[in-house]
Amino acid sequence: MISFGMRKGFTHPDTIKCSKELDVVINQIQIKNYK
Repeated sequence: MISFGMRKGFTHPDTIKCSKELDVVINQIQIKNYK
């Protein structure tokens, strides 16, 4: 997610922070799906 944002040129701190939070949410969803 973060590298995708940077490829698009979004290196603004808020965007990176949002991407990191999205990564966490996606990871949690994936972990739930694996169980």
